[in-house]
Amino acid sequence: MNEENKLNQENLDFEKMNATLANPEFANWYYSQMVNGVNNNISIEDFVQIVQKYNLNKMD
Repeated sequence: MNEENKLNQENLDFEKMNATLANPEFANWYYSQMVNGVNNNISIEDFVQIVQKYNLNKMD
């Protein structure tokens, strides 16, 4: 794995990530993204970034 693709694990908020993954609203949003043609072949790093972006958008 190259340095660009590594997640900065020190900055991950695992409690917030777990809460997001348990949120039915997130599950529905994510499912609709997958159904609507977003690339289904994503890495775990990509998935974590999707969750983080979702949380950032929810705070706006």
